[in-house]
Amino acid sequence: MNATLYYRGRLDEHNRGIYDTLAEKWMHFEDTIETAVPHGEFSQISRAIHFDYPLLFYINYYRICYSRSASGLSISGDYLYEKEEARELLSYCEQWGTHVVSRKPPDIGDAGLALWLHNVILNNVTYGSGNGIRAHNIAGAIRDGQAVCEGIAMTYKFLCDLAGIPCIYVSGLLNDRPHGWNVVWIGGEPSFVDVTNDVNPFTGSDRKNFLRSSDEMAGYSWDVSAVPECRLKNKSDRYAVAHNKREFREILKTAEKYESINVCLDFGYKLSAEELRNLAASSRKLASWLMNRKIAYAAERQMVFIQK
Repeated sequence: MNATLYYRGRLDEHNRGIYDTLAEKWMHFEDTIETAVPHGEFSQISRAIHFDYPLLFYINYYRICYSRSASGLSISGDYLYEKEEARELLSYCEQWGTHVVSRKPPDIGDAGLALWLHNVILNNVTYGSGNGIRAHNIAGAIRDGQAVCEGIAMTYKFLCDLAGIPCIYVSGLLNDRPHGWNVVWIGGEPSFVDVTNDVNPFTGSDRKNFLRSSDEMAGYSWDVSAVPECRLKNKSDRYAVAHNKREFREILKTAEKYESINVCLDFGYKLSAEELRNLAASSRKLASWLMNRKIAYAAERQMVFIQK
């Protein structure tokens, strides 16, 4: 899997060496890790591994012990689960992720795929912490179908990593409360995605937290020195999801500022080619600006495309 190791890249060469050793050993469930280096920025290193590797969900990053000696450093890890349980959960998550990505729609493009993965989580995960510590990692989201923001955002990064979409986990605050979300790169341009605020029924967000600029993140705060600014200056396409005809109409009424817009129709059932053709044809009656646009559709992908 080609994971986006963004936070590893922010470490210097010395600390990256320690990072690589720890990540590799923890993947093999080693209890004590010996390194030949006596010093390092260990809080930064463990945080970087935590954010870069959703599959290392079984490490307790808050209970790692370090002891120095003349020959180097000894690191004792603490596991959140018994090793056999951790291996079983790891295998389950890997198989689930592989299955999901194998079913991605054909020729959907990176933005469409990122949106499709976003919707996979919406359709399979509920917001909550009734499953304890698992709610904070991919095991809760995938195995239990329940997670809080950290587990949901980590699961989104896991799926994006599998699908080859550059993605990172972002830790910060939302309305002064701890929160986790993501940045994805589409066409080399970063944008924010907050899957949790589309999953959480209390936000009333109506699934509008996909591909957002920094200016659109009202109420959020994060380490701006560690996370790239999301400007969306080069963005010519807009991607949206409509869950019924009313939402479809509302999207089109406010989409004139975009050069093009691709609308995914997630109505809960598959529209026939005739239904899509009629929907596309009737779109021009919704707003005058649509009279000068090309409108097409793809029944197999349940998409409507509007372009200049």
